[in-house]
Amino acid sequence: MLNQNHLLWGKEKETTMTGLFSNNLQMKLITGLFALLGLFAGLLIYGLSGEDAPPSSSSPAESLWKYKTAYVGDNSKVINLLSHLPFADLRREVSLQTQQSPYGVTVQYDFSKSAMKKTQIEPIFHNNAIAIFALIGNADQLTFKVQGTDTPSEYRYNRADIQQALDKDLRDYVKDLSSFENLLEQLNYR
Repeated sequence: MLNQNHLLWGKEKETTMTGLFSNNLQMKLITGLFALLGLFAGLLIYGLSGEDAPPSSSSPAESLWKYKTAYVGDNSKVINLLSHLPFADLRREVSLQTQQSPYGVTVQYDFSKSAMKKTQIEPIFHNNAIAIFALIGNADQLTFKVQGTDTPSEYRYNRADIQQALDKDLRDYVKDLSSFENLLEQLNYR
């Protein structure tokens, strides 16, 4: 008789454990469904409304400042910097001249799916060049090669020419984030 009660108690416990796992599985399924519904609601609100996602809290200067480097050879920072400048979505290839001076960056762009004209492109490349020379300490030359416009073109910049057009030394503009923000404001950078 003792054994039967013991067995009976074991079966009751087994039944209760099965019910517990069954309820636990149901709870996980319900939680998963709510998570999916939340994800779809977010996609509907931000994805289908045509509105942009909530704005980032960082300024353009902060976004670029993270990639400040002393060397063109720091390819990770150089590529990330280029990825945060205007026309990043049109960039196709990047070459770095790191072996000997003059150190430089060559970037190839494809504007074939853009309706921009050369007169619109040039001022933006000029501002990009200023930002790059300011943030990459040993960059001496920049070349932006453009395909897909009415005629293929090349925009060349060197540090000395850019420096002559500025009020103060490029290094002074990157002593701190505030100085760099002032530089971008002067350029009407967006």
